Amino acid sequence: METVVFITLFVFVKLFPWLILITVGSYWMVRSRGGFTRLAVTRDSVLPEKILTWAGK
Repeated sequence: METVVFITLFVFVKLFPWLILITVGSYWMVRSRGGFTRLAVTRDSVLPEKILTWAGK
């Protein structure tokens, strides 16, 4: 039983900083001025996207 607790704590301690960095990094990329949202707004839709959008309405 102690081994399972030790392994769980070890994995948590090793992975927790990486999970925090990934969360903060993805939030920063989406919210920054040059992030993904700006690219999505400024680019033109391609024909398959227009067809799918029209079909979804």
